[in-house]
This record gives sequence, C-alpha cells and structure tokens, in this order.
Amino acid sequence: MAITNDDLARRAGGEVQLRTTPLRMRWELTGMTTSDGHRLQGTFTCSVLPLPDRNNRAMLEETFLSHAATVPPAAVVAHFSSTLTAAATKTALTASGAQWLGDDSVDQKDKAASADVRRVMVDAIRQAADAVAFSSGLEILEPLQLELDSPTFRQQKTEAMERALAEKRVAGQVEHLEKAMALLKQFQAMQQDAPQLTPSAVLQQVSPTDRGTMLQTLLLAAGRQHVTQFIWLVAGPYLVRVERPLPLENSPPPHVELITLPTGLGPLRSVEPARMESEPVLLVGARNGVIIVNPDGRNPRLFSDAQITSQLGFSRALLFNNCLWACHSEAGVVRWNLDRPYAPAAALRPAQLSTLFQEQASVPASAAVSGESRFFEPVQSPAVRHLTVLDETRLIACFGSNLLTVDVNERTAAVSTGNAIEIVAVVADDKRLLIVNANGCVRVLDRSTLQPLGEINRGSRIVAAGALPWLGSTRLLLAGDGPIQCIGMDDPLISEFLSAHRAPRQVAGATDLVAAISADRQRLILWNGWDSQRPISDIAITAIARHRIADIDFS
Repeated sequence: MAITNDDLARRAGGEVQLRTTPLRMRWELTGMTTSDGHRLQGTFTCSVLPLPDRNNRAMLEETFLSHAATVPPAAVVAHFSSTLTAAATKTALTASGAQWLGDDSVDQKDKAASADVRRVMVDAIRQAADAVAFSSGLEILEPLQLELDSPTFRQQKTEAMERALAEKRVAGQVEHLEKAMALLKQFQAMQQDAPQLTPSAVLQQVSPTDRGTMLQTLLLAAGRQHVTQFIWLVAGPYLVRVERPLPLENSPPPHVELITLPTGLGPLRSVEPARMESEPVLLVGARNGVIIVNPDGRNPRLFSDAQITSQLGFSRALLFNNCLWACHSEAGVVRWNLDRPYAPAAALRPAQLSTLFQEQASVPASAAVSGESRFFEPVQSPAVRHLTVLDETRLIACFGSNLLTVDVNERTAAVSTGNAIEIVAVVADDKRLLIVNANGCVRVLDRSTLQPLGEINRGSRIVAAGALPWLGSTRLLLAGDGPIQCIGMDDPLISEFLSAHRAPRQVAGATDLVAAISADRQRLILWNGWDSQRPISDIAITAIARHRIADIDFS
C-alpha cells in the first residue's frame, strides 16, 4: 500500500513501506560566523527520497525504525541537522558578511569570488548531507536551495547609511551656518548704520523675495549665539527639568527629571527663571505662595500668603527692586521682602483694585496724567494676571480686560484698554508693550508712556501667546485653532510652527527653541526656532509626572 502522508517510510504488518516520491525538507542553519565576525543564519532546502533496494532499506530501518513505526520529516531533519550545521559553520568562516549576502559594498575585484561563494556552501552542505544519507538508506535530490541572512551585517549597514546621512546633513548645516553667520554680520552692519530701526524694520530693506530666507537664516544664526540648556515645567508637586533635545528631527527623546519641592504651599502653578545675587534661581508659583529654589532643587525658600483661600495659584513671580513680587488671579498682586518669607509685606487684593478702577473712572478725561486714559470698562469678577516689569520703578499687570501699573511703593494707576476683550498675554519689547487680546488684536503701547502706537488684527481667535527673542527684539508667537504663528511687529513675514496639535494651552520661545503645551496639558512639543516645519520632540510629560503641565519656561 502506498504512503499517502508526509512520512518517508513506515512499518506495517512486518514489512517496511517506502515513499515513492521525493519530499522537500528544510533545515535551519544558526550559530554561524563570517570571516569578519558577523552572525550568519539561513535555511537549506532539498528533496529526500528513500532508496528501495534491500541494503538501503535495511540501513533506513536500522537508523529510523528500530524504535518507531514511521519515519516522519522531523526525524530526518533532526538526524541530519548537526552534520549540516557543522559543514555550514565551517564554510561560513571562509568569506565576509558582504560576500555571503552578495552585498553591493563588495569590491569589484571580489565580485567574481562573491558570485561563487554561496555555491561553495551549497556544495559543502550537499557533501555532508550525502554522507549522512548514504548511511541512512536515503538519497538527496535537487533542487538545492540556500538562503542566508546576517542581522549584524544589516544593522551595521543601516548604521553606516544613517551615519553617512547624518554627516551629509551636518555638513549642510555647517555650510548653512557659515552663510548665516556671514549674513548676520551683514545684518548687524545694517543695524549699526541705522540704529533707530528694529530688526524687523531692517528686514524690510531686503528684497521681498529674499526676506523669508533671510529671516530663517537670521533665526538660525541668532539661535546659535545662545543655546538653551533646560526647559522647565511644573506639574502637580514636581518641578520638571527637560534637557535640550538634539537639534535634529527624530532625535532621541531628551532626558526628563522630576524634582520634588516642599508641598507646604500646595500644587505648583508657574515657573520663572531669575537671578539672585548673580546666581541663577527659579521662582516657582504655588497655590499659597512662591518658592525660590536653585535649579538643582536645593535650598528651597518658601514665601507664603496665609490669607489665600483660592484653589488657583500664583501665575507669575518676579524679583524686582530687591523684593519678590507675584500675581494671583484671586489674590491680586503680592510683595514679599526677601528676608521675611512668612508673610507678604504688601498685598493689593482684587476688591481694593476694583475700588481704584471705580474711583478713577469718575475722574474727567482732562485730569489724565502721563497719557493714561480715564475711560474704563465695567469690571466683572476681574482676575489679576501677566505681571511684567515695565521700567525701573513700575510693574504692569492685567486686571480683567484693563491694565494696572504698580510702582515700588505699591502706588497703583489704572490704564484702560478701551474694550472688554480678554487679554491673553502682555509682552515687553525693548521700547514697546505688546497687548495680545483673545479676539486676535495685538495692540502696541509705548513702554514708557503707555500711549498707543498702533495695532495688528489677526482676525482669528488666540488662545495663547508668547515671545520669541530675536536679535535684541521680539517676535510674537500666537496660538489659535491652527498652527502656531510667529509674527514681527514691523514686517509682514509669518512663520507657522506645524505639528499634529491644535489650540495649545501655552507657547513660549527662546532664541533657539519654541515650545508649546498641548491642549490637554499632557504633552510638551519642541521646535528649533529656525525650523517651523516639524517638531524635534513631542514628550508625554503626564506619563512621567502623573500630573498635567501647568507652566513652562527656559533657561
């Protein structure tokens, strides 16, 4: 009776029945090493047929059927395996990984040898297989097929290609940087000839077709002059330090470190780099006060305000006139003496500020001093935000939809904006104050007199805004429902920082980086300041800190 399954032979009724058609079998070849040290692995496939004559039948029976009733393929594969692997392992040492894989990197003089090298291994395996088959009553038949692979060689080749691309990219960046530095020198010379002009105004002197390229080049050159070391975040009880990522797309994620601060003042709300006695410090706003701490988390000093009952926190803190100042939406503007951290030296509460606005609103416009308008919008539950240094003696903050100045002696002055639109950000330029409203209007005030100098209307909703320092001036980062737009106040150029995220909760800029917090406050997105087309990092901070991001800044 003929064998119909995949067995090569079987014992039945005292007789041995043999398969009459060849059967394809496959051996896995592992543990090989090439002449240049690469791991080699592969498969060898051939046909096997039992020989029908009496002597070969006897050898097959002795080899396979002494303890079994059938000869399945697995038994034949196991019987041949060690011999074939040994032959392949020995032969593998005679050629390199590139030769075994027929790689294009093989030198031309070795092409002929490379074409025959696989046949050498096939012949060696065939010879070893024939020897085992001869003593087992089997015959090895063609076609013989050998497939080889080397994971280590392919990895080396991939790394070499990536290295070559990186070197080419770096070479291009070096060339670009050299051109950028030359252009920067030319730009600085133009500024020296016309010192009254802002960088944006100088850019206007360039041909319109070259302005975009020059802007990108100048951003690159300016970014090389100051490299950001760390990005600082606050999330829950943690101060989060993020190392600056490599300035390459898809670079490895930067290192993220969680620094635990004292919890006595409640959850953290804001972070602001500063200098105290020429040493760098961080001003960390919390629910019930502000913490001054070294960048490594050492020596925290807690400045508390025990009267606060709000669940919100201090959204901005500043060192000004040898005091610590901070603003809180529901607690107002607070000042501490640096040697008395346990209680504020002064506090301007929202109720007190509302009275100020109501009193000044009744004063005739003719009584206005220093150009400050006396027309004020009705204030409905105003919040105090965006505390900013105005000059050597004054701070400025938002109070609802209007502005409020505070001098070093806590004397206040109300400044109307003429509308009731939410203020998203207050940005201080060298000589100007930029007021960004949620309706897309950016109003420009003289920083000394607070007189209006003009405005730009973007015509779309703005949910967050920040400053991008640029050659001693400032470009604005505006975030709405689309990409983050970067605009100059004296030129029409617009850069768009693109990502998969929309409507970020916060944006911030340094000379070499732009950062955003995603709408859900879970992710930190970073771009090179000179390359707005793609982020260089997108980090899930919440997965690390287990808290959402509250604020961001650079150092």
